[in-house]
Amino acid sequence: MPSSQTPPIAGGAVDPPSLRPQIADAIIERVEAAQLHSKLAALRADGYTMLLDIGAADYPLRSPRFDVV
Repeated sequence: MPSSQTPPIAGGAVDPPSLRPQIADAIIERVEAAQLHSKLAALRADGYTMLLDIGAADYPLRSPRFDVV
C-alpha cells in the first residue's frame, strides 16, 4: 500500500518508533541530494567504513517522484 505521507524535499521524515525496534545507538543523517557525496566522504574520514541501509520511497503523484531513504 502506498504511504499516505508526503514529506517535503529535504524536510523531516516521519519515523514513528512504534514501527521499528529501538535503535538508540544509530545515527540517522538527512542531507540534500547535492550534499550526499560530501557527507559520505566526511563520514569515511571520521572512521566510518560501512553503509548499512539505503533505500527509496516512491511517490507516484509527486514531482520529483523518488526520495532516497
